[in-house]
Amino acid sequence: MNKENILSELKISFDKCKKEIGFKTSFEEIEEIFYIKDCILKDKFIGEKFSRQLCKHITELFISWNNYLHNLVFPNPGYIIGMMESKIFDDKEKKWISNLMSEAMVLVSMNILIELNGDKKMEAKFIDDSVDFWNKRYKPELTKIMKKINDNWVKK
Repeated sequence: MNKENILSELKISFDKCKKEIGFKTSFEEIEEIFYIKDCILKDKFIGEKFSRQLCKHITELFISWNNYLHNLVFPNPGYIIGMMESKIFDDKEKKWISNLMSEAMVLVSMNILIELNGDKKMEAKFIDDSVDFWNKRYKPELTKIMKKINDNWVKK
């Protein structure tokens, strides 16, 4: 299947999924954050359970960022870059970062629960809450963290 066909099928699957489970977030809002087009092109297919595929990609972004943040709080002693970046933050800031990670894990664990219980209303809430959390909380806080890290690297 070529790129145009996959992207066309994506739009159809998204619209069908949105109607079936009832989330409110637009394709454009999700695409802006989670790059669903790129994910689907990488997968090279649209799954039969597209909503689960969508939620998986949303969750992957939070897990990826949390892995990075985890290294700021608990750096791997064998990874010098992580050790250097971790030293930028004091204990109070590391607590703040840990709390941010916990907030993201609420969504990650919600997605796992949805996988187990199949609750479509919860799935719709997960999608809408993920976009809301990213825009209002996670991205602004990540921006502050990364600004501090970047400023520190510039000074070196």
